[in-house]
Amino acid sequence: AVSNNLNCINIESWIKVIIGLIISLSLGILVGYFIYIIRKKNTYRTMVFSTAFISFMHGAQDGQKFIGLYLLVFSVNNLVYSNILVYLMILCSILMGFGTLIGGKRIVDKMGSELIKLDLRQGVASDISTSLVLLFTTLFGIPISTTHVKMTSIIGVGMAKKNKLNISVIKQLILTWLLTFPGCGIISFLLTKLVIK
Repeated sequence: AVSNNLNCINIESWIKVIIGLIISLSLGILVGYFIYIIRKKNTYRTMVFSTAFISFMHGAQDGQKFIGLYLLVFSVNNLVYSNILVYLMILCSILMGFGTLIGGKRIVDKMGSELIKLDLRQGVASDISTSLVLLFTTLFGIPISTTHVKMTSIIGVGMAKKNKLNISVIKQLILTWLLTFPGCGIISFLLTKLVIK
């Protein structure tokens, strides 16, 4: 019975996820490093653009995961969802916006103050580099996390300016990433058992 259950796992999709993790770690650092070196001057317009760019790309990449979960619920219950896809996009946008408002300050403090002390130039460079990596991965259908890319972009701009990185924060974040996979797997298994009989 266990082997039959494991046969439903899509290995190709898992490979994509692993590739996404590797890309978020490597590309985030590299692009962050070079964007910081290339961009010497920042203006108010640049700051607004970088903020809008990362917000849009966050929705384009992470928003697909939420929509995928909603569509899964519709599919399991044999509901027609083709006519409400636009409403799902709007709902996801609103929920992600509220989520960012509620938990955003905590993430900003962790990434921009505790990980390293970001200045304005580094903040803009990390936003632009994160957005570029998200754009690349979204266009090629590679699932990654905005938070993963953002952290590695910050590390990249920190390395370019030779900031002192807080190793304990990096260890905490990596541990969180590692616990996410089994944690989500166990929770989804239990919820599926409750919903599907």
